[in-house]
Amino acid sequence: MSLQTLFSDYRKKTDPSNPGKEEAEQSPFDVLMTAFLPLVEGLLKEEEGLQNTLDSLGHTNTEAAPLWEAKGRVLLHEIDNDLSQGRMEKAESKRAEMEQLKVRATELSQNIEKTANRLLAIQDGKLRVAKKVFSEVYPSLRAEAITRLESAIDSLAGTWDDIQKYSLETGANVPDLYRRRLPPQPLGEDRFLYEKIKKWLP
Repeated sequence: MSLQTLFSDYRKKTDPSNPGKEEAEQSPFDVLMTAFLPLVEGLLKEEEGLQNTLDSLGHTNTEAAPLWEAKGRVLLHEIDNDLSQGRMEKAESKRAEMEQLKVRATELSQNIEKTANRLLAIQDGKLRVAKKVFSEVYPSLRAEAITRLESAIDSLAGTWDDIQKYSLETGANVPDLYRRRLPPQPLGEDRFLYEKIKKWLP
């Protein structure tokens, strides 16, 4: 999905006049993009316009430039003929026409280069913003992930505390073996969850 599409979706979500907008918990991706997109709004709009310009210039370069070159060759041949027959004014007029063709070709090439360079500069600008946003937002994303992990671990501890209470109240004498079995195990049906957890450990 392009940044232009993401920005369009972002504008819809944040549009106060949108009655269908629903408050929902944001994923880490949403949090990052919500911080990033407003900062590059101007760059995205400029980029879209420049890309359209570059496409148009490229089309002109493909279609018109070869015609200009062919026209230049014809004019050069006609100039030689005019000079050989002493038609100096006609030759000079065609030289001026040739120069105009060269100017148009040069301007087209320069415009393509200028537009392409600006697009590269915009990409660099977006990259700098993206890195800055990540460095600023990452600590809060990590803190939230750690909080959720801690909650899951607390859930295991709470479950074992309640089992122990049950064991004391009823005399069931539940052995510590069951505490060790509470987390995901390397074998059995929860082995995939065990491997998921394991890969995140240092």
